[in-house]
Amino acid sequence: MVSLYLPSDYSQHPTTTLLQWFVELLQTKRGPYHTLAKVVHGLKHPAAYAEVKQYSCHHQQQAELKVNRWAIVAEIEQEDEALSGIKHCMEAYSLYERLTHLKGHLNIHHELPVRNYALYHLNSCHHHRGGPGGPP
Repeated sequence: MVSLYLPSDYSQHPTTTLLQWFVELLQTKRGPYHTLAKVVHGLKHPAAYAEVKQYSCHHQQQAELKVNRWAIVAEIEQEDEALSGIKHCMEAYSLYERLTHLKGHLNIHHELPVRNYALYHLNSCHHHRGGPGGPP
């Protein structure tokens, strides 16, 4: 399917803003939008019909992106909670006090024993989420 649109002419300045009822029709799906599109198509003004179609497509894309953004924000908040819980456990165990000899060592992987540290470290997130080596 190929979308064909007439180039928009934005050189003319609008004299009024779109009325709310019209914007609501543009933003609806199915029946009300199709009625609007059919009536606009009947005006025999191809540019007007193209603008209505373009607006509808862009509005739907924007709505999908907003839903995706909300889902991402919810995932980030879940990870924030998980990290807070893990930090709380480490604080309760006073892990940092047991490892004070590492203070100031940003590049600690060279100083740790080789005993599969790198392999465990790389798979630790998968282990938590049921990936390779983790619970099913």
